[in-house]
Amino acid sequence: RQPDLLEVMQTPLTIIHGMVALLERYQQEGVLIEEPPTQAFLALVGPIFMGGILRSVLMDVFAGPVAPAAHVERYLAGRRVGTRK
Repeated sequence: RQPDLLEVMQTPLTIIHGMVALLERYQQEGVLIEEPPTQAFLALVGPIFMGGILRSVLMDVFAGPVAPAAHVERYLAGRRVGTRK
């Protein structure tokens, strides 16, 4: 919709496409549960991004830093094949 932003967005879009492809590959290899790869990506990065946004808007409520490593570990623990019932 915004042609002038297309060039600026190329690098982030390339990274996003790469991450989605990686998650899809792990699903195909049976490492991660099957779900739409884009949904898997949003579940992985969404809380980290939202945490940053909420901290900047509501500093008194969301004062603590996001712990990306802990979030990724919880993400993987809930999405590894054989860990869900």
